[in-house]
Amino acid sequence: APAMRFPGGDTPSVCVRFNPVFYKHRDEYEASGEGEMLTDLPYRFVFAVCGVEGVAIYDTDETKPIAMISAIHYAAITDCAWSPDGSCLVVTSTDGYASLITFD
Repeated sequence: APAMRFPGGDTPSVCVRFNPVFYKHRDEYEASGEGEMLTDLPYRFVFAVCGVEGVAIYDTDETKPIAMISAIHYAAITDCAWSPDGSCLVVTSTDGYASLITFD
């Protein structure tokens, strides 16, 4: 049985890519044990799950997406890659284009 299940879109997942940056847990998870932690890691990961039609951004502090990006390509998404500093995600497609998604 899977250790975790992250809900996705209606289309198959194409790839999963982890952001290279280790992030601090959100304050609500650190305050007096409130909130349910999914992992016992001292940090959280952010990762992208690319489906054929869009991208879901998750972190390891919860099971629902923290962002959903869709309608960025005319054809099926094929892959994605994070920048070394974790601030950008490049998403490619069979339409021949690459989209740049930036995060603050």
